[in-house]
Amino acid sequence: KKAKRKKYMEKKKKMERKITRHVVTRWYRAPEVILLQQKQATLSAVDMWSIGAIFAELMQMQRENKPDPTKRGPIFPGDSCFPLSIKDSMDYASRVDQMQVIFDVIGSPDDTEIAKITDEKARKYLRNLPQRKKKNMKRLFPGGDKNGLDLLLQLLMFDVDKRITVDEALEHPYLKPVRDPAHERAKKPVTFSFESAQLGQKKLRELILEEVIKYNKFDEERLIKSGAMPNYKKMKEKEAKLAAKQK
Repeated sequence: KKAKRKKYMEKKKKMERKITRHVVTRWYRAPEVILLQQKQATLSAVDMWSIGAIFAELMQMQRENKPDPTKRGPIFPGDSCFPLSIKDSMDYASRVDQMQVIFDVIGSPDDTEIAKITDEKARKYLRNLPQRKKKNMKRLFPGGDKNGLDLLLQLLMFDVDKRITVDEALEHPYLKPVRDPAHERAKKPVTFSFESAQLGQKKLRELILEEVIKYNKFDEERLIKSGAMPNYKKMKEKEAKLAAKQK
């Protein structure tokens, strides 16, 4: 029994809820996600980086910025990503590494910013990359106005503590002409409390099977009989009893 209990606890530990590492399409992946440094408290900063990458693409749609439509595309089109897309985590020099593509545009982080990275391998990786200077955004987007370029720069900050927040971005002068605060607050805030729910392996499996049944009703009986859906089975039995009483 002790051996079974130990095995169960080890399995449960592996199932503990953690932030997913390999998340966000590579070209829109924030530096802290690439370096496996993302934290629950700063998850919104990950989205702000992605918004910045998308904003840069939208700016290219202005003829003054990119007259030739065939030359428009992602601002950070890397083809590998430290350390998840390569066998040797330090083998990045000969390829178009995602972080190198990013630094080609925003410049390399300074020593203070690198020191904030908690993982030693990640710090070594950053220090071994060639030093790059920040590009002149006005040259990249000659048709972009001052406020638009400023917002873009603030969205694409390497350091999450320096990156512009959602509220700050909404108050930015670039968005002033299209803001309607009264309309923005017309709806009640939406909460996603289910994201913090602690789900065991059995419960998670049952919820997935419930989703399967929604689109494959013919499989309901088989899945209930399998014993993998005890809560769903009880619910269906209660529904059947209630329907019988109503008759």
